[in-house]
Amino acid sequence: MATILFFASGYLLYVMSRKDEPLDDVDGLSRLKQDAHAYSGANPEEFKLFLQDLNNVNKYMDSPRVAASLLYKSLDHLRNLTTYNNYNIEDEIEDIVRQIGEKVEEKILEHAVKNKMRFHPKYLNERLY
Repeated sequence: MATILFFASGYLLYVMSRKDEPLDDVDGLSRLKQDAHAYSGANPEEFKLFLQDLNNVNKYMDSPRVAASLLYKSLDHLRNLTTYNNYNIEDEIEDIVRQIGEKVEEKILEHAVKNKMRFHPKYLNERLY
């Protein structure tokens, strides 16, 4: 009985000590969010959906495919800021989308490798060195 209690308490300590890895620790991601915020006036609803999906990526890091689909969905919302407006912000938004995609995919890839899971990045494969 004491052994079961010992292992149960050890497991609980392990689970409680695991920390979430927020995406804000990704180098420059908060700056890129601020850069994207400059264009939020073009379509505030799409910008809110972009932030909501991007913030949810961290919750699904244990499943790289789901995390990546949330990332791509959030970046599509950011791209939608360029539709139905006359501001000519397509190039700036596309540059921000590419940078966010690369940085968050690196984080997903690191997590997938650490957990020995398969992940096929989209933005990292398009990067030229």
